[in-house]
Amino acid sequence: MNFLLATRDNVLKNLTDNTLQSRLIRGTFWSVLGTIAAQGMAFAATVFAAHTLGQIGYGELGMVQSTVGMFGVFAGFGIGLTATKHVAEFKRSAPDRAGNIIGLTTLMSLVLGGSISIIVFILAPHLASHVINAPHLAAELRISCFLLFFNTLVGTQMGVLAGFEAFKTIAKINFLRGLLNFPLVVVGVYYWGLPGAIVGLASAAAGGWTINSFAIRHEVKNAEIIVTFRKIRSELLILWQFSMPAFFSGAIATPVRWVANAILVNHAGGYAALGVFVAATQVQKIANFAGARVGAVLLPMMASKDTTNCDRLNRANILISWAIGALPALPLLCFPEIFSILFGDQYNNVSAKRTFVLVIAYTTIVMYNQGLTRVLIANSLVWWGVLNNLLWSILLLVSICFLKEFGAIGFASSFLIAYTLTMICFTPLYTHRDLVPQGTIISFEAGIIWIEIITLSCLSIFQFSIYTRAIALLFSFIITYKMFKALLIRR
Repeated sequence: MNFLLATRDNVLKNLTDNTLQSRLIRGTFWSVLGTIAAQGMAFAATVFAAHTLGQIGYGELGMVQSTVGMFGVFAGFGIGLTATKHVAEFKRSAPDRAGNIIGLTTLMSLVLGGSISIIVFILAPHLASHVINAPHLAAELRISCFLLFFNTLVGTQMGVLAGFEAFKTIAKINFLRGLLNFPLVVVGVYYWGLPGAIVGLASAAAGGWTINSFAIRHEVKNAEIIVTFRKIRSELLILWQFSMPAFFSGAIATPVRWVANAILVNHAGGYAALGVFVAATQVQKIANFAGARVGAVLLPMMASKDTTNCDRLNRANILISWAIGALPALPLLCFPEIFSILFGDQYNNVSAKRTFVLVIAYTTIVMYNQGLTRVLIANSLVWWGVLNNLLWSILLLVSICFLKEFGAIGFASSFLIAYTLTMICFTPLYTHRDLVPQGTIISFEAGIIWIEIITLSCLSIFQFSIYTRAIALLFSFIITYKMFKALLIRR
């Protein structure tokens, strides 16, 4: 009898593991495919804009986008993340609640997105003159309000679709939005410069909102969920328990990034330095977006009640995002000359290359932290994320105050310091509470990976010969692959 029970348990476990693996592979495939298509075209448009606008113009575009991102946190209010978690949780067990939550999050995004966009439109001249030290950007800031509004709506829509695990649909949407983004931005930059680039981005966002609306209707119909606005009062508690800490987490980090940019541009040569930094972070954006797409697959699976305490899923959650950041980082750290090849001769100097190396180095930490953030969300520990971002913000602003004299290098160094120290300080939370699988944070293998990243960064920063860096890259690829494999199969 005991043998039969044990056999049954093993069969059920294998079936569960195979189902999870199938869901993860299928979802990741479509998410990554959509990411490659969308971000590839967006990256091409970005390179064109960097060449056309120059360092100062590109720095101004980065400042406008940073402003949109900063106010977008207040407009978003963590609504997209709220939709993802709770639609994934209730779509099968309580479809009525899922319909209420979709209605609530849609209404909140419309109200908050519209209100914040109007406020920015009114304050644009003051922000341009007295905050970002660029009075001539008032019109551009007002144009960006349309980008802010549609980005808010799209963020909520993508959260709903992720909750349905509609990753193939999301991939198609990202591809179509990329098709819109590339020609609109390129034509806008070519004929109208900076204002044209912003109009192109806003138009692509509006197109994305239209496509998403049809996709959500399809998913809701298939799931036999009725979206209603009449019963949303019964779900308002979710805004306090989940949306509020998610909002505060972003409300700390994103405005602090904007303040950091403002500190830099108010310094001599600040816009040129910001232009170098923004160009260097374009590669990081691709990694972030790829990690976010994989995370969009993992988060609803982790939030679902049928995958609680699955070691394989929890291990994949940490390692996949980290690998997305670490493996592509190895050649970029070794050969920062790639930066000037992509963005032009104006970025072909020691300062720009060192900035690029520092950005890629801290990108590996950012990608590692993506998995940890999903752990907090899935375990309803979002307030810990608020504390994490608060510490990061303090460290970043203090570092920038001391290092702003060093331009783009000092700016990138400040981010590296803030991310490194924050990760070290919060490691005990994950280890002592057993929130992550053993060895994914503190282990011999993890330590080797971090040592390799540090070593390759130093080889480029101190300008070792290209042959030395090439040999180091070869060994690093082999060792890093073995370390990740060992961490993935560890029991």
